[in-house]
Amino acid sequence: MKYYSFILVLIVAFVFLLFSLLIRKHEYFINFMLRLSMGALAIYIVGELLARNSIDGSIGINPITLLTVGFLGAPGFVMMYAVEFYLTYCA
Repeated sequence: MKYYSFILVLIVAFVFLLFSLLIRKHEYFINFMLRLSMGALAIYIVGELLARNSIDGSIGINPITLLTVGFLGAPGFVMMYAVEFYLTYCA
């Protein structure tokens, strides 16, 4: 029974999010595309700098990383590299 209330909250939140996106969709789309393109460029530049200095921990450019950077922006970029360095050097 407790899962039904959780699912109901998710559905209501999704409906409100969808409604707000329909109202200001151009603004969100431009913001998303700008973050996605800047994030892809930053991933490429940091990957090249790490490869040039022979440091493991490069993040590849793929749909998952682009969506993460597109939705989260700079915190998503930092999070991906933090997780990569943790998995490379600490695990």
